[in-house]
Amino acid sequence: MQIKNIQNMIAECITYADDISENSSIYPADARMSLKDLLRYDMMVFLGYLYEPGNSEFPDQIEYIKTNLRMILSEEKFLTLVEQKCSDTRFLTESPKSLTYFIEADRDPSMRATNASVAKSKFVVDTFRKLGEGFIAYDSAKESTKQALKDYVGVLNATLNSAGIVTSQQTSILRAGDMPDHMRGGTATFSNTADPELETITSFDERTGEFVTKKAINISGRNIQKKAATDVSEFLNFKKEEDDEGKVFKRGEGRVGGRRGRKDESEEIDKSLDELIHDLQALIGLGSVKEDVMHLINIIKVRKLREMRGYKRVEMSFHLVFTGNPGTGKTTIARLLAKIYKQLGLVSKGQFIEVDRSGLVDHFAGGTALKTTNVINRAIGGILFIDEAYTLTHNKDSGDYGQEAIDTLLKRMEDDRDDFIVIVAGYTDEMTEFIESNPGLKSRFNKYIYFPDYNSGELMEIFKYMCKINDYILTQSAADVAEAYLRGMTEQKIDNFANARLVRNYFERCVDRQATRIIADENINDDDLITLLREDMVEETTAAQLTKND
Repeated sequence: MQIKNIQNMIAECITYADDISENSSIYPADARMSLKDLLRYDMMVFLGYLYEPGNSEFPDQIEYIKTNLRMILSEEKFLTLVEQKCSDTRFLTESPKSLTYFIEADRDPSMRATNASVAKSKFVVDTFRKLGEGFIAYDSAKESTKQALKDYVGVLNATLNSAGIVTSQQTSILRAGDMPDHMRGGTATFSNTADPELETITSFDERTGEFVTKKAINISGRNIQKKAATDVSEFLNFKKEEDDEGKVFKRGEGRVGGRRGRKDESEEIDKSLDELIHDLQALIGLGSVKEDVMHLINIIKVRKLREMRGYKRVEMSFHLVFTGNPGTGKTTIARLLAKIYKQLGLVSKGQFIEVDRSGLVDHFAGGTALKTTNVINRAIGGILFIDEAYTLTHNKDSGDYGQEAIDTLLKRMEDDRDDFIVIVAGYTDEMTEFIESNPGLKSRFNKYIYFPDYNSGELMEIFKYMCKINDYILTQSAADVAEAYLRGMTEQKIDNFANARLVRNYFERCVDRQATRIIADENINDDDLITLLREDMVEETTAAQLTKND
């Protein structure tokens, strides 16, 4: 199943894609996926449509995809892609989204190839053809599959012909009976305006488990949104930016234990590994934590590289113990790791399930095992984060059911070890005691990350960040008071210092004082609503000593 030079052809297409991505007049500068990744996604789905269920060459086909598209891919992930994204029969009668941008580049005078060169879009079409030919290059391939490939290449060539990239003599036009309705008559159409017959698209809704019809988006003004998926590339839809207007995100959704209001399922826009690492490095403070996470990433990268090159894979545990005081970023890092682990292929989905004791332990015999099992089932393919995990063993000698949760968890960590990661978190001393209390825990949790307290400068950065994201501004004197307050708190801190939680609580008190100060004014203006003054910063015990100086 080897096609000469196909890897070089794909590499050349990716180089073209990078060049086009630098031209914001062709490829949107704010697109959330690079053009080269969109191209690889289109190629991946294209091969999904050529896949024949049950064929004996399937393992070789997976290797073919992994090698040529340079993807980390399992058979299960590919089959999921086929099931969820390769059921719309219109796919093989329409050009891929990525080809649109290559056509636009060929039509752009600043990027047009010389007369002696092959048009970028024509080269991409030839690459699709070669890639497809290699994918079905086995003796038992069905004639219908070969015809589907031939027809699809015909669609692509007809699109190039309509766009004026090549002449009709250079293309192999589809038979009229095999063409979609909008292409019958011998030509495909290419336009920067929406075709009335292409105003809907069918896509898979993972929440309902059904295919749904949505409005299609024309070339202009569209944004690329990545959705949660089970393959290494991203499933995506195209939408206009204005579609985001009016969207409401409800608080209080998703936490199993009931403490924090955030969705635990991975419904956020997927990011590349580089983007996730950038997000990691952009976090305030946490220098040693960032180093530990990067160390993990490097281990997994090298492990995967060895596996891809045929060397033995060293079995390692990537379950983690997070220790440190409250508010030091443990949950934030765990949520980020779920996405990083997905991009590295360590887990398949990357969802983040956060739970505490109340989400695992029941009050009746047998209920804890069932409750814990249900939570684990939701976390398979991602990360289960257990906050204050040490509370599971605090009452183990008094008939408490916490041990039942631990026993259930340990069994599933073994049974589902290839697609299930657990992170336990809590105070340093208590977590050490927790892990040492059970040989099973000690053998599975051998990687620790310590989260140190923030210093006063970092706490002030966090405070300013909270002001920024909540549309507040600080006067200089207000900032001086806040900085002095946070410095004093760090100098006099006690055990279990609350760190960022302390900052959040202080910020909320400042907002309360500001609201009380301005509400009596009958002529509140915008500046009043967004400005925090010096007196808003001072805690109640000293507020009476201040006069309004701002």
